[in-house]
Amino acid sequence: MAVEFIGRRYKSGIGPVNAAEEEAMGAMSGEADYRVVCTRIGRRSNRHHRFLFALIGIARENYAEPISTENVKEVLKLRTGHVNVIGMASGEVLTLPKSISFESMDQDAFNAWFPRAVDVLCRDFCPGLERHLAMREIERRAGLTFSDPTRQQVAA
Repeated sequence: MAVEFIGRRYKSGIGPVNAAEEEAMGAMSGEADYRVVCTRIGRRSNRHHRFLFALIGIARENYAEPISTENVKEVLKLRTGHVNVIGMASGEVLTLPKSISFESMDQDAFNAWFPRAVDVLCRDFCPGLERHLAMREIERRAGLTFSDPTRQQVAA
């Protein structure tokens, strides 16, 4: 099982940057070896990375059968139209998901894409879930508030 978390380099090593990332890191067994791949977060807010994984968690919990994080991400990319369309010589047209990695999608693109991903969550993973309630739960899980000018403000 892959475990992903946002970490920070300290003098003593690498560790989580906050409680939510510490919880994600807690899924790692203390009695195992891990391959660690580190990439520097630069062009996009790691705060919004937390929103994405909060949304994915809600989708996985509400899907009728077990579904992987990667499969949820692929569905989100396909359903939001974040795709490459490739025409084959045979006339067949393929639709392949684009990357949403930090290296491939800058902050402005993520800000435009994420509200559409919330709509997919409400329509395809949690039918009947109202968008403002979905955002409230995403924010609760991420421990942050998402700035979305298209979002209706809801009284608490």
